[in-house]
Amino acid sequence: MSAQDAGHPDFQKIFESLPNQYIIVTPDRTIVAATDTFLASTGKSREAIVGMDILDAFPDNPDNPDAKGTEIDCVNVIGAH
Repeated sequence: MSAQDAGHPDFQKIFESLPNQYIIVTPDRTIVAATDTFLASTGKSREAIVGMDILDAFPDNPDNPDAKGTEIDCVNVIGAH
């Protein structure tokens, strides 16, 4: 009997269908989950990004060698917790 069959909610499906754009990243920057709206806004598929380092999945502008936006954002978020 699955958790759904026992009357337990499927939290992964609930998270994935949230109306806002969310992504869950571990402290080592590995993407573990993303909402459907996040994926739609980035043009990425869940299969393509889950398990990847967020800096590899969403690199800075390759035309700007000085770009550090994604890296700085990750440090700010991880460092804040």
